[in-house]
Amino acid sequence: MKKLLLEIKELFIITKNKGFFHLLFSNIFVNFFAFGSQLLVAWILTPVELGQIKILQAFVSVAVIFASFGFDSSTLKLCSENIDITKKKELFKSANIFTTYTTLFTYIILYILSFFNIISSDNFINKYFNLFLIALIPQTFNMLHFSYLQALKKIELIAKISVYSKTISFIFIIIITYFFNVFGFIIAFLLGYLFTSIFLYKNIKADLAKISVSLYSYFPVHWKYSKFAFLSNLTSGLTRYLDLFIINYFIADRISIGMYSFALNVILVLQIIGDTIQKISIPHFSENSSNINNWKIIFNKYYKIFIIITLIILIILNIFIEPFIQFIFNNKYDNSLIFIRILSLRWFFYALVQFQGSALFGLGKINYNFYGSLVFLIINFIIQYILVINYGIFGVVYGVTIGNFIYYFIYSIIFKYAYRSS
Repeated sequence: MKKLLLEIKELFIITKNKGFFHLLFSNIFVNFFAFGSQLLVAWILTPVELGQIKILQAFVSVAVIFASFGFDSSTLKLCSENIDITKKKELFKSANIFTTYTTLFTYIILYILSFFNIISSDNFINKYFNLFLIALIPQTFNMLHFSYLQALKKIELIAKISVYSKTISFIFIIIITYFFNVFGFIIAFLLGYLFTSIFLYKNIKADLAKISVSLYSYFPVHWKYSKFAFLSNLTSGLTRYLDLFIINYFIADRISIGMYSFALNVILVLQIIGDTIQKISIPHFSENSSNINNWKIIFNKYYKIFIIITLIILIILNIFIEPFIQFIFNNKYDNSLIFIRILSLRWFFYALVQFQGSALFGLGKINYNFYGSLVFLIINFIIQYILVINYGIFGVVYGVTIGNFIYYFIYSIIFKYAYRSS
């Protein structure tokens, strides 16, 4: 126990010096406003409208994966390495060019699918999809630009931009949604990403200045990582939003979908710790990728601590969530409590896999993340499809949680094989 406390103290000092707490507190601040806006939006919108918005967000989130095509991930990996800063700028500039092509192609394809009402059988979703889809462009480039700053370890700058942009977005969402309902939420959603793009561009525009070398010559080195990153992100994204896609097509009760969507919004708050650690750890795992013994020591040490932290968070949530929801919403979303409790277990196992995946990413074993994600997608689809047919919305809730539980053990085997073969 004494040894564990000393390791936690050492971790605290190291992570403080690396900017972890700047990013953590900015993430807490950002997610507080994001969660607060979701709570207020839940007050303004009906559960049905909340569920429809959540499905729209799921479609756009997966579309962003196609638009980025893994070039944000290849930028993070390549620009994290010990290379000349000029080469890092060239790699970044080339990624922007490649992302422009993939984003335009994705946007055109989805616009056509929406025009023929292939996206959904819900008239509301078909009506607003093309407007919501505009967010694809700034969201895709924001991911790329954040990845570049993350690779350069500009953690405090990332934290500052996140706080500024999300504060403005929070204000827009509350005010415009209040006056214009669902249409107002969508407009505010778009404006939030636009302002984030402006803040980011002000800080990276110098690195996008004219470069004399042929940027297309960097395609092979990007493609080495982006192809597997894209496949991994796609399978992960489809798995992450598979529940929403399934209920969109198989569940007719839109109120139940709204309750489930509200539960998902609550669980999103839990991702603060996991996402923060992922942002911090990838560049440092990447730096140590040439020394596998060092890499293994770092991983084994901090993975143990990460398990303890996530377990404590899981317990705290399940103790306090019921009185919190009942007090804030006066029984409006009480039916979502069972969903929240079950989905918190899903988050726990997902967080553990997320940490392992970050370590393999830093090691350059991006292909293993793809293999694992593909297995996860297949398992999740089979379980959720069988259960939703027999048990409706609860089949999806139990299915996605069981799927994450199974995948944790499968991915642990993949992870051990990957680093032992290094």
